[in-house]
Amino acid sequence: EVIRQSLKNLDDAALVRVLGNLMTSHPQVAPKVVSVAVPELTFLPTKALVAKRSVGVICQVGNEGGMIECPELEAAFGSAVSVGRNQLGPY
Repeated sequence: EVIRQSLKNLDDAALVRVLGNLMTSHPQVAPKVVSVAVPELTFLPTKALVAKRSVGVICQVGNEGGMIECPELEAAFGSAVSVGRNQLGPY
């Protein structure tokens, strides 16, 4: 309760800095926090598509797409990551 009240008392700029620092130091929780806070406003930033790449193994393929196993992504998202059918190419 003390932490919640302390955060509530911060101005917007300070609160953004605190939350940003927390997400930077604990990146594995950032997607979960965002999906809980604003699920309808969760969009992938362009930088995530071009600046950061991961390598994994396609472990499952179906009509709608597949799943990629990648330790780095699993640590960030808590599970294998889904991929759309059009992203799989001729696989």
